[in-house]
Amino acid sequence: MPHELYLPKLRERNVGLLKLLASGSLAASDLRDVRRDLQEFASRDLDVHIRMLVDACREDGFGVWDRTPT
Repeated sequence: MPHELYLPKLRERNVGLLKLLASGSLAASDLRDVRRDLQEFASRDLDVHIRMLVDACREDGFGVWDRTPT
């Protein structure tokens, strides 16, 4: 699992991708997987979803990366 400090960066990246998706800028065929994977989050709280995934993985015993961000 990523260090806690990486989670806001993950959120920012995904929010940016969602904005591109909403604007229609992700029409290229090589980005079709991004559209498919993120489409469901256009109407959901992405922060809540990421937090739920992280918490579930940690409960299942996944460790945290040992390299802290600089």
